[in-house]
Amino acid sequence: MKKLLLLLLLSITAVAAMAQSKKNFEGSIQFSFEVSGGGEEMEMAKAFMPTGYLFRIKGENVRMTMQGGMMAAMMGDIVVNATKAQTYMINDAAKSAMMMPKDESKAADPSDKYEVQDGTDSKNIAGLACKHYIVKTKEGELVGEYWMTDELQVKVPKSKTAGNILTQGNNFGVKGFPLRVLMNQQGMQITMEAKELKAEKLSSDLFEIPKGYSVSDFNPAMFQMGGDE
Repeated sequence: MKKLLLLLLLSITAVAAMAQSKKNFEGSIQFSFEVSGGGEEMEMAKAFMPTGYLFRIKGENVRMTMQGGMMAAMMGDIVVNATKAQTYMINDAAKSAMMMPKDESKAADPSDKYEVQDGTDSKNIAGLACKHYIVKTKEGELVGEYWMTDELQVKVPKSKTAGNILTQGNNFGVKGFPLRVLMNQQGMQITMEAKELKAEKLSSDLFEIPKGYSVSDFNPAMFQMGGDE
């Protein structure tokens, strides 16, 4: 299913782009995740969809764990080890890891295609004040809504990959760290919202491939189902 693969790749780029911290935030952020729309194909894929994401951040390293849905068991965790400049998927059940290729493409400048408006739904999310922004195309079509905080000091650099859930707001010129994101992607509405933030010490081992695990290159065809072209 092409839309299932799209969500997989969005998840990978989302965690990769979080891998820098301005003030060495260390701890975890729990996000809920929901997908609606997308037609019959997405209805069939909902059993695979996660219901949440747990991000664990230590300095410039990030580990993302999918929660719920069959995709979580298929994928395992996505890890960015910024120290080694590597991104990989770790499946502890299979004792395996897949290395992600480096993206050498340049980020597109969206300023000539989109416009950002101040929204009216600013609120507190997970205990932090967030400002509301709305992004539309120049033709007036809604692209997404973002609730950004400047109280959580995690730097989110510009993404090199189009469609990144957690960094696309920054690419549009929206400032801060997203605690709630509502996006439209290929007829789907994707919603992520932070439910809990916890500052805690994390083991560096979380961001390493354990000894004895098999290591291979990432193969997106493994996550395409239903005879997609």
